[in-house]
Amino acid sequence: MFRSLATSILLFSVFMAAHGGSGNLAFGAGVDVAKLVMEANRPAGVVIENVGSVPAHLFCQSKDDKIGPADGLIIKPGEAIGWSFNNHILGRTLFWCVLYWKNQRVSWDVYRGNWHDAPNPVKWLIHNDGIACTWQNNRVWVVLHP
Repeated sequence: MFRSLATSILLFSVFMAAHGGSGNLAFGAGVDVAKLVMEANRPAGVVIENVGSVPAHLFCQSKDDKIGPADGLIIKPGEAIGWSFNNHILGRTLFWCVLYWKNQRVSWDVYRGNWHDAPNPVKWLIHNDGIACTWQNNRVWVVLHP
């Protein structure tokens, strides 16, 4: 996994040198390779806010990172949690959460590196009847049954 922009650029430079130095080899004409590298390495974030009336017990993680303590996080009504991270250069970043709420267990992806049109940070709202995230006039809704 690439941890920094400098590492990404260095590895890309080595790749290009090994393949004749042509930026068109892998990406085609007219593609701004520097922009692709910068976008892939931009810091990203997730915010989850409880706008409902019941505390939420939440476990969030990625393949490599766990958010909060081993016994999860309790988000009281009116509270929020958030975290930031660097995207994987190939768009493989994935964070998901498991919510225990009103005797239910709900899991969902809270961030995917290939969600190119998502806001930064991606903001999720825990309502009394579901979990919502909005961007570009689309509403993602995970329904919770009371």
